Amino acid sequence: MNDTYSSHLQSLERKLSSSINNRSVAQDKGEEVSYPDTKLANAYLKKKSAEAKVEESREAFEAAFTELSRWLLVHMTAKTAAFDDDIPPRAVPSAALLKSFQENPPNKAFRPSLFGVSSWNEVVELLDCSSKGYVTNTDMNRFWGESFHSSSGYLCFG
Repeated sequence: MNDTYSSHLQSLERKLSSSINNRSVAQDKGEEVSYPDTKLANAYLKKKSAEAKVEESREAFEAAFTELSRWLLVHMTAKTAAFDDDIPPRAVPSAALLKSFQENPPNKAFRPSLFGVSSWNEVVELLDCSSKGYVTNTDMNRFWGESFHSSSGYLCFG
């Protein structure tokens, strides 16, 4: 009796390990794993798709941040010195920023539609969040913090 029970358990263990190996091989090959139609499986699939969307949007915001940083260095360094004394050092006048966006727009990584607006004017309004007439490093940090829905310490102009 004991031998029969032992051999039965060994047989089950072999079947289980072979099915686990087959599943991992299928996942490694990129084959889609089918899930049963249960509450738990559906909740897992829903969570997995939501995580993928968040990751995609995070990558898009990081690309936009990089492009805006590059674009500001190329297009705005000389324009900040030619304005009034009431503008803080390293601040960018909103009018100059808008004009530069319209004349030399950044590449497609930084586009108005990414932030839910339709024009460069609206993007400048988002960047100049306190409507001072210029954009500072603090405004940039606040803008990116709101875009990422997280603290702005992750991406800093400074």
